[in-house]
Amino acid sequence: MRSETKVRSINSEPAAEKQPNYLTVAQLAQLLQVSQSTIYGWVDRDYIPFLIAGDLVRFDPTAIHNWMSAEADRKREKKRGLRAVRGKVMPAPGGCNRKGAIG
Repeated sequence: MRSETKVRSINSEPAAEKQPNYLTVAQLAQLLQVSQSTIYGWVDRDYIPFLIAGDLVRFDPTAIHNWMSAEADRKREKKRGLRAVRGKVMPAPGGCNRKGAIG
């Protein structure tokens, strides 16, 4: 009779025990399909969640996913609000809503 041994690979660890794999600016830029300078701009304006240690900027993939979902929801709500306003507001007579209009 043969004894079976279970081999546990590094990748088979439970999710709770895994160390997070942080993304670099270049990796996040590629993932989001934007330039690295866009990522740095977002970091500079505190627009995107990031971690910083010394000169290193890193991103937690879970935090980025949550941020993207929240931003998408925020944009959808803003768009819905604009549709509601557009349906109720009438343009002023004489074209006063145009740039440079007189009167």
